[in-house]
Amino acid sequence: MSPSSQHVEIELAGRGAQSTLSERSTRSWWRGLLALAVALAPALSAVWAVPWFVTQDGPAHVYNAQILADSFDPRSPSRLVYTISWKPIPNWMGHLVLAGLVSTLPAWVADRIMTSVTLAGLAVATLWLRWRVAGTRGLGAAALLSAFLAMNLPWLLGFTSFLLGSCLFPITLGIWWEGRYQLSARRIAFLAAFLTLGYFCHLVS
Repeated sequence: MSPSSQHVEIELAGRGAQSTLSERSTRSWWRGLLALAVALAPALSAVWAVPWFVTQDGPAHVYNAQILADSFDPRSPSRLVYTISWKPIPNWMGHLVLAGLVSTLPAWVADRIMTSVTLAGLAVATLWLRWRVAGTRGLGAAALLSAFLAMNLPWLLGFTSFLLGSCLFPITLGIWWEGRYQLSARRIAFLAAFLTLGYFCHLVS
């Protein structure tokens, strides 16, 4: 066998091994997502199936979002009572998202969508960060931990803006982690954008 043919065989074997590892990684990732979905299913089912399921601050946030949405309608009577302060301060993001939802959906649906998004979003974001940092090994157990982390006290209290910021922070860390030794201008711009969005969610998160 000539050296060139040996080189071709070694290269093909290397490609085959990489393909196998990629397939295993993909299967592990989907198994992790499946484990996460199963772990979150009881809580998400409770949100949508239990009559009058509400968080502590959820109704107040929906009320404020309705006022915010009505402020764009010149015929709304709330414009005679409330004035919107558009100062660029934290806690805006949750109200803006909710205002968009209540503009097209019933208030109770908007509230439950936000409750579901802040639960599943934090779980998926933390699982994604774990995958970025440590790969797919043990992703099933990490999915369970991510689900338990998402079912937290601030979620039950309805701190929507804080939780949206908590969803953004693992994503920000994941973007930084992948290119932490070679920070390109594009990556820095992405980090700046996510940090800015995080600021408008909540300072602490």
